[in-house]
Amino acid sequence: MTASRRTRHAAVHCARRASSAKEFGRRPLHAAAETPPARRNGSGYSPRCGSRPRSPRSLHLNGKQVAPPDRTEHNRRMPAASVRPVTLADAEGIALVHVRSWQSAYRGKMPQDHLDGLDPARRAEVWRRIMEETDPSRGWVHISVAEGGGITGFASFGPSRDSDTDPRVTGEVFAIYADPDAWGTGAGRALMASAVAELARLGYADAILWVLDANDRARRFYALAGWEEDGTSKTDGSRGFDITEVRYHRTLDRCACSKDGTSEHTSEPALSAPTDVPAAPAPKLGT
Repeated sequence: MTASRRTRHAAVHCARRASSAKEFGRRPLHAAAETPPARRNGSGYSPRCGSRPRSPRSLHLNGKQVAPPDRTEHNRRMPAASVRPVTLADAEGIALVHVRSWQSAYRGKMPQDHLDGLDPARRAEVWRRIMEETDPSRGWVHISVAEGGGITGFASFGPSRDSDTDPRVTGEVFAIYADPDAWGTGAGRALMASAVAELARLGYADAILWVLDANDRARRFYALAGWEEDGTSKTDGSRGFDITEVRYHRTLDRCACSKDGTSEHTSEPALSAPTDVPAAPAPKLGT
């Protein structure tokens, strides 16, 4: 048999074996050699890469383990929001974000009838009054605005209200909220950076904030942003039901101000897994 005839014979033989294997549901020998069998332990082990996927690192807050952000949330991408000081014309947009964030973030953590009864129109009136009565030299409200001009979140801040702090030295982030549709987009991180930078620019040396004890999402966000629990807690029953809040604290770094007067924070902590969440309920909503 010549070399060419032997080659054709071998090719025909391999084709017949492959066809037979397909007919009886078996993989041909050459296919088995190309791809090593995967392990059947259901662990997600990939024979092509030879390593197991790493599990997201868990966080521990107040002695308990907290689940890390969902990867789909972490990978969400939207156009970057810009942050600017609020105006009276923004009151309705802020109120809508305020109510929507409460109804999403506090579901199961507060009575549902209270959340269902929150009224954006009434909340807008409260925000107009707050802006009219606030001294901009001591604190203010910043909002995040999407590319199309819609308000996606806000942060309010000023002198500390706690009796065990000096309001001339200690500032407070009263509230930081992002619309649920903007969670995971970086809007909350931008708002926090802006609020912290502005508190430092106004001369405060440190700052505090209060957060609902059961709001693990918010507490994870603050911990990643450099805030720490200071061991203080309180119970608030002003809404007809009790909620427990815990206090966080951080030192304010020095900031530089640009020529147009806006603040540029020099060492804002980077967040490896940004999570945009509402903060402690302050000022009060629905009262």
